[in-house]
Amino acid sequence: GAKLADDLRALGMNVTHSRADNIKDNYTAAYNESLKTVTAALKQDPRIEYTFDVHRDAVPRSATTTVIEGQSVARLYFLVGSNESLNHPNWRRNMAFAEKLHAKAEKMYPGLSRGILNRKTARFNQHVRDNALLIEIGGDKNTMDEALRTAGMLAKVLAEVIREQQLGAVR
Repeated sequence: GAKLADDLRALGMNVTHSRADNIKDNYTAAYNESLKTVTAALKQDPRIEYTFDVHRDAVPRSATTTVIEGQSVARLYFLVGSNESLNHPNWRRNMAFAEKLHAKAEKMYPGLSRGILNRKTARFNQHVRDNALLIEIGGDKNTMDEALRTAGMLAKVLAEVIREQQLGAVR
């Protein structure tokens, strides 16, 4: 998360980054804890337009690793919740945002994205605002260097998509 935040700042983005440990040895309460973190951040700064919860996956390394520009990198996976089991009426807006990110990632870095998973029985705290995503950077078998390289690529993808959205809103 810190590398992503630093790289976004270097690209001219305003970033609020929480280093809160929302797991605290209790995985079942993690989303309740992260909901507190994100709502507190939004209360402190209501101008926040995008929220990202960065994780790593727990699948085989072969699914989470690729080579881009001659270097081994961790692959991205975008997760979007829906409103099938929990109230989340605007989930399609987050899905549209994930689709833009996936397309841009594939244009800039072919093979970087594993795609988008729509979890119909979850919302991953994405109901708090539009443009909220859970983004997995690789998995537990990826190296730190692979994840850090991917964070740099993701920052460039995010910056381009966000700028495109902002330009579209001005027109």
